[in-house]
Amino acid sequence: MSQITAQRILAVSLLSTERVKLRCVYDGSMLVVAGMERVEGNVFTWRKRLAQEVADAVENGWQVLVEEMTDTVSQHATPVLFSDPHPQELRPMLAVALDWYFAMYNAGTIQLQPGTEVCRITESSVDVSTDEKGRNRYNLDWQRIKGPQRAMMLACLAAEGYQPISPDWIEQLYAGLEVETMPSTPVERFSRALSADDFARERALRLAQEGGA
Repeated sequence: MSQITAQRILAVSLLSTERVKLRCVYDGSMLVVAGMERVEGNVFTWRKRLAQEVADAVENGWQVLVEEMTDTVSQHATPVLFSDPHPQELRPMLAVALDWYFAMYNAGTIQLQPGTEVCRITESSVDVSTDEKGRNRYNLDWQRIKGPQRAMMLACLAAEGYQPISPDWIEQLYAGLEVETMPSTPVERFSRALSADDFARERALRLAQEGGA
């Protein structure tokens, strides 16, 4: 039986007056919020130091999500803005993050270590309704949702497995499908797979039309 390797997560929120780094560990079922640090001081000092810390964490195998308006720090990791659409669900990142947070929290699978309790998102700070498809829609009291809570949502996105399409992601996707007679880059293989799928759909449609003629 193979042993599950826990994923180390670094969630960095830089878009509120309380800038926060959150370190977590996720084993596939339990998300342990191990520690929280505030990012304080002169912006010209901490940005360079934090960018290097994030780059080192990614190099060492951490899943790192960074919420930032610029790309000074986030260019070294996975940038996230909660207003952006989730690439799979096509809903705001905020909605997906809160879906996962409340599902995990209510199931008792978020463990807050001493000093990280401030990251908890209270139900009283969130107004929940549903959209036309019956999915949760959230209206937050942003006066009560600061850096610690924003970093918590980033950590839940990382635990959920959010990862944008990138050459590294495509390389992992095709790692077991190498074809020696067709050497190419990961992006080229991904593009070729999409083209082949489109061709197959067009051929099936054409045959169906011919059969009905």
